[in-house]
Amino acid sequence: TNEELDAQRQLAKTVESGLVKSDQDMLDELTQLHRESNRLDRQQQEHAEELRAKLASQAQTESSDVADSKTQADEGMTSVAGVVQQGLDASRAFINQAVQQ
Repeated sequence: TNEELDAQRQLAKTVESGLVKSDQDMLDELTQLHRESNRLDRQQQEHAEELRAKLASQAQTESSDVADSKTQADEGMTSVAGVVQQGLDASRAFINQAVQQ
């Protein structure tokens, strides 16, 4: 009957409308998930860059500290060598003076 056909058509329209709405909802959700995924990728990349920068800075500081320590060690060795040389010079002077007497 016409009433049954109309009812079936109305039901089909309702189902179709629901499916379209459901599809749109899924598309909206996928779009949101894609945006969130991109945001998380950017955040991870920023964190990686920050970590690389911190590690590079730390390595540079440690390298500078090692260079400073080496300079201090070199200065210490030079100072010790000077003291040893003074001791040798004093010993020579003492021996020369003793030999001359």
